[in-house]
Amino acid sequence: MENQVNNAAAAAQEANVQNVEEQKVQNVEQSTESMQLSIYDKIVADLIKKNKLYKNYKIKSCKCTPKENYNLISFTLDKKIKGYTANDNGEFVENDVNLIFTSNFAISGAIRENENLAWLRNIITDNPRLTELLLIGATIDIIQETVVAGEEYRNPFSTYLENTTYFDHDTYINHVINIRLSKQGEKVANALMDKLLEQAISTQNNVNIF
Repeated sequence: MENQVNNAAAAAQEANVQNVEEQKVQNVEQSTESMQLSIYDKIVADLIKKNKLYKNYKIKSCKCTPKENYNLISFTLDKKIKGYTANDNGEFVENDVNLIFTSNFAISGAIRENENLAWLRNIITDNPRLTELLLIGATIDIIQETVVAGEEYRNPFSTYLENTTYFDHDTYINHVINIRLSKQGEKVANALMDKLLEQAISTQNNVNIF
């Protein structure tokens, strides 16, 4: 029964991400590219002012699951945060959880805001399974946005006009920000950078570009 409850809770959290992502996926590239840094900072500051901020959480494990229009990213955290789980009656109740869900688009958008990692943004968007290597041991902050059942919800980071969804029970939307790679993640990033440089040089028809 406990496994069934946990699975139901995980499925509900995945559905939250899916509802949000499918509303904006057609415009996510345009939205992210057109968003100026000052606007991003303003959105983050506004979310922090109104919601709970969890700082300096480490990612113990990361899993990427392909969906129809995006990739679901799940993080197992080193500490617990508030969340909703299903009880024996299938009702969702507030609880402490260490599993959260996001998407490859959300992660690539957050990475874009780190000047040392911004070059990884398109790579993660196009190759989301790399998150399973890059983000192990990474440190993140999480803004937990409260959403009331039945109320209109709009993703604050999207400019997609049809970015509206509703949930049939109270829930939390977790926005991952301020990503800092672990030493292992930095090794993966450096290996990717070396590969990109090698490919760039090879396309120059053996001309020394340095």
